[in-house]
Amino acid sequence: MADAAGICPERNLPLGVLRQLFHGLHLGEAERLLAKGDLEAPCDPTVSTSGRLSSLSNRRLWAAVQALSECVPIVFTIDDLHYADDASLHTLEYFAGRVHNARVLIVATGAETPAVVDRLQGLWHTDLLRQREFHPVRVATLSEAGVAEVIAERMTPGDAERLARPWHRLTGGNPLLLMALLDDGRPGPEDTSDKVGAEYGKAVVACVRRGGRYLLNTARGLAALGSYASPARLSRLLDMPEGAVVQMVEALEATGVLAEGAFRHSSAPEALLADFPMAERVELHRATARILHHVGALPECVARHLVAAWHPDEDWAHDVLKDAAREALRGDELEFAMSCLDLAELAGGDEDGGLGVTILRTRVDFRNDLVAAFRRLDPLVRRLHQGELRSDLAAALIPALIWQGRADEAALAFRRLGQVTDDRDEGVTVEPGAVRGWTRFPPAPAAEGEYAPGSAPVLTVPGAAMLEGAAALVNVLRKGPADETVRSAERVLESLPLDDATFCAIQSALLALVYSDQTDLAAHWCDEMLRETSLRRATSWQALLAATRAEVSIRLGDLRAAQRHAGSALALIPARSWGVAIGLPLSSRMIAATGLGCDDGPEAVRAALPDTMYESRFGAQYLYARGQRNLSLGRLHAAHDDLFACGRLLQEWGIDLPAFVPWRLEAVQALLRLGLQDRAGELAAEQLTRPGVDRPRTRGIALRALAATAEPRRRPELLEEAADLLETGGDRAQLAYALGELSEAHRRLGQAGKARMAARRAERLAEECALAPLQKRLLAGGTGSGPLLAAPHPMYVLLKEGDLSAAERRVAELAAAGRTNREISAELFITVSTVEQHLTRVYRKLGVNGREDLSESSEGVRRSG
Repeated sequence: MADAAGICPERNLPLGVLRQLFHGLHLGEAERLLAKGDLEAPCDPTVSTSGRLSSLSNRRLWAAVQALSECVPIVFTIDDLHYADDASLHTLEYFAGRVHNARVLIVATGAETPAVVDRLQGLWHTDLLRQREFHPVRVATLSEAGVAEVIAERMTPGDAERLARPWHRLTGGNPLLLMALLDDGRPGPEDTSDKVGAEYGKAVVACVRRGGRYLLNTARGLAALGSYASPARLSRLLDMPEGAVVQMVEALEATGVLAEGAFRHSSAPEALLADFPMAERVELHRATARILHHVGALPECVARHLVAAWHPDEDWAHDVLKDAAREALRGDELEFAMSCLDLAELAGGDEDGGLGVTILRTRVDFRNDLVAAFRRLDPLVRRLHQGELRSDLAAALIPALIWQGRADEAALAFRRLGQVTDDRDEGVTVEPGAVRGWTRFPPAPAAEGEYAPGSAPVLTVPGAAMLEGAAALVNVLRKGPADETVRSAERVLESLPLDDATFCAIQSALLALVYSDQTDLAAHWCDEMLRETSLRRATSWQALLAATRAEVSIRLGDLRAAQRHAGSALALIPARSWGVAIGLPLSSRMIAATGLGCDDGPEAVRAALPDTMYESRFGAQYLYARGQRNLSLGRLHAAHDDLFACGRLLQEWGIDLPAFVPWRLEAVQALLRLGLQDRAGELAAEQLTRPGVDRPRTRGIALRALAATAEPRRRPELLEEAADLLETGGDRAQLAYALGELSEAHRRLGQAGKARMAARRAERLAEECALAPLQKRLLAGGTGSGPLLAAPHPMYVLLKEGDLSAAERRVAELAAAGRTNREISAELFITVSTVEQHLTRVYRKLGVNGREDLSESSEGVRRSG
């Protein structure tokens, strides 16, 4: 047997295939003829070849072959005949016409693409058709059953049954592609059926390459045009006749690489485009971008080719690249978005001198690199001060300015919105003071031309999504919770997708729900969006939402969750990158640490607080948290200063809302401990006059403050109402404190049974919520006349040693709870006399004088059981 294979780079090497065939036959004369390689031009001038062996040379070669065949049968096998050189094809044709007189078999394989058929048709195939010994065989691709059979040879029957259908779909039955899937390895049960490895892409390239240059170019053109491919566009891209393109596509279908004009797997186009000399690849991407732009393809499709070719030199490139960057941001493709913006900057043509690109860069950086985002603000702010910043760009600038604490410039950007309405922007009706209030809530001096809420006509301005959420938050903080505001916040959350243009609106709407005491609803939305931002790996969004979720957890009384969310927020973004907003997670973490009785975090973070934070609502929240912390540590004067500084800021800004910051509760406690009873009473009464105090949680906290300053006999009534409201409002930590204070109020009035009942509820909640300081106070003592839960009585030792029988213990428990002998008799189904006998033995064993003394020991009886 003599083997040879056609190789594309050697197609123009005369006699290359023949030399391979005769190399192993050891026919001296044949090898000398081939080594000499004397070629002559064909006698037919219409045949385009580079030369062939003379008839005499062919007769001598055949004579050598025929002589050898008399001794042993000879089989010539040629693979990839379409790559054979013309001289070899001519000689093989000569041999084929004479094999009937010799024991010689010629077997050849070749591709059947149109270009190959045309070439072989004139050189070999046509003459062979006249030979009766010639038998053409068209090899079909494998059926699904055939694919299963091949898989079973390398894997288990179960794998063959499971993979046959999806792998037949991926390969079209092409053995080369099927073997590549087998080489990539068995997919696990959890892997999707269309998962492929690296070998599959290599096999696609190899399969297409074997079809010749035109087939390869057609496949690359299809890969570049993607879903926009058509015969006309491929013809234009490849500079080929449309009919030839159609034939090539049909050939690709026949090989199994394509199915219904599309690649069977998304990795195939990537592999084909990667297997390309750089210069040719760049030119293909440039040509593809021009065609796609001409047919009106989506900007991101055009931009991918511009970026791949790094080609900004088109008049339309700048706008296409900017539009593509916006879409990439919406799809969380941040690297591609930044590549588009880099190229757009090179393209030039921005009517705002590159400011539009800078804004988009800021949005990209805002996701994960806040320091870089803030560095880009200065040129934009300069244009803003000069009045040269377009209104839609001014709207996009506001969130970053707020984050950095540049409230005056954020307000200036808002005024710019009121001055110009661009046709490209959708409008929204809002008060001009909304964003000013959103940023800092200072007074609005008329001399500075500021707008106070409601003081000027409403304007229709750009930035609808952002301003609607801001307006909801401002309305809550200035006017208190209202059903319409809650509905407005819900509309924002339900209607807006989470993206760069809407994030501030969404967070504002969340906070509007929080400060309207809609904490369960806010928790639901926060959790949903935290899951989404985690999947999208938007670090800055995650951090802000985690900080918001921490505040929600505080209002639900879940301080451990608040500590966890606040810690997560501070871990996601470095302290130096938070700007004024660092006050939000720090406040929540400090409040949680105070309630849990643990350290509130490293001093290094607190040292990084910017001075401008105290000019924002975040600063007021931080002062409140620090005042609460100082109060718990007994630093009464420091607590007094922090809490009243917080109150002054809130009052000056017109947002002194108890649902936002209930600073008066801790301020009342500080005043009482400083001996300022009258001032404490005034402050507590003032709390009940503030907007939104009718909400359950807010009113419950206000009643706690009022009860602390009320006459002893009035305190239980106020605290019972506070506890009911706090339970309705869902704040379990505040409820625990209210119950602890209720227990203390009852004890002061000598109502021991009620005091213990309230203390037990408080103790259970304090344990569930991990409120260590409250637990310590309940068990060891409080600010009142004695401990909220009495210390264990020495008689408990007797109970633990089992001195009471089970029956005696049950009777003692009911008697201690205040039941009469007759009630105990009915409940335990025993006679009144038996009850009396049990009680007599209980009194004797415990050493008490009667039922009243037993009541004092009820807690011990309960615990011993």
